[in-house]
Amino acid sequence: MLADDDAARRETEALRNEIRRGVRDALEAGRAAARAGDNARASTSFLRALALEPRNAEAARALRDIDRQNMARAQAGRAARVRVEDLFADARAAKVAPAAPGAMASPATPAVAPVVMGGNDAFDVDQRLEMFRAGDTTGALRELKAWVDAHPKDRATRQRIGATVAERAKELDGKGQRESALNLYEQALVLRGEPQAEWSARVVALKKAVGGDYYNDGVKLMRTDLNGAIRAFETSVRYDPQNANAQSRLRDAKAARDKLSRMPAK
Repeated sequence: MLADDDAARRETEALRNEIRRGVRDALEAGRAAARAGDNARASTSFLRALALEPRNAEAARALRDIDRQNMARAQAGRAARVRVEDLFADARAAKVAPAAPGAMASPATPAVAPVVMGGNDAFDVDQRLEMFRAGDTTGALRELKAWVDAHPKDRATRQRIGATVAERAKELDGKGQRESALNLYEQALVLRGEPQAEWSARVVALKKAVGGDYYNDGVKLMRTDLNGAIRAFETSVRYDPQNANAQSRLRDAKAARDKLSRMPAK
């Protein structure tokens, strides 16, 4: 009986140690992501820590801080978008000055048609680019893509749009937000509609790097969260199909999960 009690205590203590390690790893990953400005990955890591230790004060405090930052960014983006829309609405209204009521051409002076500048296309693109720079990334990209779809042969403007998006991708890349940078580089290439060697090379490098990040996450999760590890390894392989280590770990994780699912419940 005593031997059984000792074994149970050892098993319990081993489980606690695994949980403590998992919490420590998740907190470290969250801190690193927060320092790099990657709030999405930081939130995932801190949520993982809370799942393992629901009363962890550091993880709860960090998530509250991230929520406040996200809300502030969203409010700033909305305010910037309103300012930009007002600016370009005023510009459009000023493009054509209405004739004075009742005004007629003098017999000695030929009537001159009012001069109307080109269409609103340039203003539309500028407005969307300003929205993008102001932080409304999702909305601006959606509208920029719609503009490109409607003007597929406007090569110069498409190059300008692609360059703006790639500039933001480079900025995020420099901050260590590699997955977000990768997404923007890919979208910059689509919006440009032509090859750009520098961006394409960075896409290849970032796919390997992001795949490696997810692989490392999966290795850490293997001890505490098999389903989470499988998702991480699957994402790693999706980004970098040549990562043999990720493929092997994915098979191992799935086999371990299947084995656990076949074990009778105690």
